[in-house]
Amino acid sequence: MNSQRTSLLSVSIGAFSARALLLFGFFLLAWVPGVAGEGLEASEKSWLKTVRLGPGHIDWLDAVAKLGSGSGMGRDALFRELESLLTRARKEQKKPESEIHNLLKKAGASRGRLKLLDSWQEAYRHANEWLFDIEAFPNPPGGQVSGPYIGYQQARKRGDAAIAIFKKVDGEVRSALAPVLRQSSKKAKALLENWARLEKKVTAIEAVLEHSLEPADDSLSPGGKAEEKAERVDDEVFPLALLLLDLRSGNLKDVDHRIDDLSTEWTRLLAWTVYCQTILDWNARNPCGMGKMAVKGMVRMNAYRMAIGMHPLWHNEQLVRTSQGHSTEMTKLGYFGHESPVPVNRNPDQRARNEGYDGRVTECCAMMSDPSGSVEAWKWDGGHHRAMIHWQWREVGCSTKGPCTLNPGSGGKLTPPGIRLE
Repeated sequence: MNSQRTSLLSVSIGAFSARALLLFGFFLLAWVPGVAGEGLEASEKSWLKTVRLGPGHIDWLDAVAKLGSGSGMGRDALFRELESLLTRARKEQKKPESEIHNLLKKAGASRGRLKLLDSWQEAYRHANEWLFDIEAFPNPPGGQVSGPYIGYQQARKRGDAAIAIFKKVDGEVRSALAPVLRQSSKKAKALLENWARLEKKVTAIEAVLEHSLEPADDSLSPGGKAEEKAERVDDEVFPLALLLLDLRSGNLKDVDHRIDDLSTEWTRLLAWTVYCQTILDWNARNPCGMGKMAVKGMVRMNAYRMAIGMHPLWHNEQLVRTSQGHSTEMTKLGYFGHESPVPVNRNPDQRARNEGYDGRVTECCAMMSDPSGSVEAWKWDGGHHRAMIHWQWREVGCSTKGPCTLNPGSGGKLTPPGIRLE
């Protein structure tokens, strides 16, 4: 009997792939409690072949199933082999784990950084109190304004103060995040996938050791060598680094909740900055039909939004067509305003729907054709100012030719969420 067990255990364990290990853990958890000692059924062996496990792997899993609740040398030998494999897997995992942890080696919240953050938060909250106060900074009568309107000087003063401090904060944050921001989407994804693969491998072996097999030798029982845990990174830095790499790789699912769940204002700022940079990088690669002047204007507007704690807006091709179509029509028909004399293009929402956009939109129009100059002119009154900076907008399009038209939009179901720093 012992010779038979020894023969069954002779297959090389070291060649096991991560997939085989996961399957190994799964089969042990499934078979050992219920059919211990019976081995694999023909249907199970057939299924294993479909996932490209070699004959040696299948034979080894068969041996594990037969030895699952056995006693003596066979089981202890198997336990020792698994323990050795776990040690090697943990050692292999340390390299990407350390690489990920070191990305935030200089991202700590020093007293100076926190003081600067507090100053900026006070400044942008002070600005937003005024900018979103319709009585203090009202909409212009008739929707048009030809110069600074009521409340503009106070809005400008508070906005400039927030911008000045934000530049210092942003410099500190980008210095702290430099190793993360250098990660391309492809490199960040590869680093995460490698770590996740090794994490699954370690978890699978641990699950088998801790829940499925009980060694006959007491020296291998809990409290013995098999229960010793390799030194793991378990502080707040590592999960934050994983989140930031996830953002850099382009995985933005539930990003608003994931950032909100972070424990400190400093870590939320780090994650918010990486998210904002992901938007800015995407915009730089995707003008969505806008000319260089329009893109430059959107860079200016998004920089202002960030300075007052708002996320930047994603470029959107449908909104670009909406804004350029309105500018072209105003030039062709000789009118200026938000309402079109053409019935099918009556208002901004209707024009956006005509281009296939399914979210809500607002609109800013300027007689000048320069988008950057228009962004500054739209700050003159509360209505246009709020249309540019409101947190409900997530996407934007801007015209390149003719009177300048800006169309911020709320986005559709697939649009990543907007994140406003509170």
